[in-house]
Amino acid sequence: DKDTTIIGLSDPVVEVKKDVALLFEVKNDATLTVDGVTFMDTNEVEQVEAGFESVCSYDVELKRGILIKVVDAEIVLENINFTGFVNIGASLINAKNSTVTIKNCVFDSNAGSSGTLVYADHSNIIVDYAEVRNNVAVRNANHGLFQIYFSSTLTINDCVIEHNSGNGNGTIIGLYSNSTLNFNG
Repeated sequence: DKDTTIIGLSDPVVEVKKDVALLFEVKNDATLTVDGVTFMDTNEVEQVEAGFESVCSYDVELKRGILIKVVDAEIVLENINFTGFVNIGASLINAKNSTVTIKNCVFDSNAGSSGTLVYADHSNIIVDYAEVRNNVAVRNANHGLFQIYFSSTLTINDCVIEHNSGNGNGTIIGLYSNSTLNFNG
């Protein structure tokens, strides 16, 4: 069976250390559902909270890479908190030819470039009832917090998006190459 579900009990916090780059890789028609977990980058959270300037002058050791990679598959993230990640040159969630559903999740105090939160390539990204706040697209992040490429679709339903910022060419949402944005509420 290619379907897997991970459910956190009693509000678990997964502390992601500097040497961990990839938490999940889902591929080849598999489906992963993750529900009720907080992922916290314990090494960099102080830098993000310190503000925009400290993140912009990053140290090369802060480079983490992709946290969740989805290729030709589906992932459902529900009731997940992503806090304090600094990704330079990669995204928290990277999807290619896939469907990513983000439901009741919180993205707080994260920073990076090249699709800080989500990078999509020929994918369908659905964000329902999420909170996206205090995130920063840094270092000429031409593609913003959500980088939606190559005929991908980003659907945002009833979300709170506030207090996010960009530096240089950084944006909140970047749509490229025949991609679509559906924004409801």
